[in-house]
Amino acid sequence: MWFSVEKGWDTVMKKIMLIVMAIYLSGCTSHKVIYQEEIMETKPSQLPKVAAFEDDYTRQYMYSTEEVEEGYYLFESLTKNYTMKFPESGYVLQNLKNKYETWEHIEFSFHFSDEISVPYYKLQFYLSPLEIGEEALDKMPVFPDIEADYRNEMEILDTKDKHIHHVWIERDDGEEVGYHLTGVIEAQEVSQMIYYDARVMVLETADPLTDEMLQEMSDDILEQLASIQFANDEE
Repeated sequence: MWFSVEKGWDTVMKKIMLIVMAIYLSGCTSHKVIYQEEIMETKPSQLPKVAAFEDDYTRQYMYSTEEVEEGYYLFESLTKNYTMKFPESGYVLQNLKNKYETWEHIEFSFHFSDEISVPYYKLQFYLSPLEIGEEALDKMPVFPDIEADYRNEMEILDTKDKHIHHVWIERDDGEEVGYHLTGVIEAQEVSQMIYYDARVMVLETADPLTDEMLQEMSDDILEQLASIQFANDEE
């Protein structure tokens, strides 16, 4: 009798040890850094539980499952021409590029504020090479409904490897008011530029964005743009 009880207890203990080991190994797997070439083949259950990885299309742009800072992962353009930090709640909506991968148009969607009618803003990038003698601002598209040449009103944020030209523009089509932070990012070490346009839309009947909201949005966007590294910047 004593022998059978002891044997049964050993069996229970072995099962408990197996469960503990399974939990431990599962935890180790979930913290393993997975890189871009493996991400699309990895089971969703083994990826971070955030929008950037849960969305099938956005996932292919994530360089790895390791955060570059809390709430941000590393985004890499499919052209391989630049990287930037990317918020975990962000989405890539669409992407067009030429076969030589020197030109790209990509659009993102990022959460902004639940206090407004449309709680997110869209950010568009137009990546383009700069030829010798070309000026980045000269290649910047101009909104046809804005009479003033706002390129002359731009402020410049300088980093060690790029110039970020930026200006706020307000556009009203009678139904919605669009607040645009637009400009160009000019690389200093390589012949590349990115024209960008970040916009948040507010219904005409809703309250306009406050200066505080615009400043918060500006700070977030410029911080993200400053994180851009063009290919060869680190060489």
